[in-house]
Amino acid sequence: MVLSLPKAVGVLSVSYDANTNEVVLSLKSETGSAYQVRFHPGVAASAAAALFGIGRAFAPPDGTSHFDGQVLQVTGCRKAVGPDGQPILDLQLEGGMRLPITFPGEAIDLLKGDLTQLQEMTAKPKKRASRLH
Repeated sequence: MVLSLPKAVGVLSVSYDANTNEVVLSLKSETGSAYQVRFHPGVAASAAAALFGIGRAFAPPDGTSHFDGQVLQVTGCRKAVGPDGQPILDLQLEGGMRLPITFPGEAIDLLKGDLTQLQEMTAKPKKRASRLH
């Protein structure tokens, strides 16, 4: 028997419940109601990896100007160096989720360039001072 849950349209939070030893995924349904899915910690990494893997099937192609998905807001960031000397950027996302990612050296320059372009794309134009003659 397969249990069918409502279609999720948003991730509200992910947490670990130490009392029950469960990963708790809180989701938002199409009707706006919230519900939870609980995982044994041993399957959380497999579920996450599977979701990342399937993301390629519906990712927008390069150059697409429209993104149809839930966007996560970065609320904090820490830099670190991994055990093998790799640079790590640990992004803290809304809801307390963390996303530690590493970049090969050449990717850091690409990231810097893309962040500069993103900043330029989203910068508000400066208001010109009006002059009365």
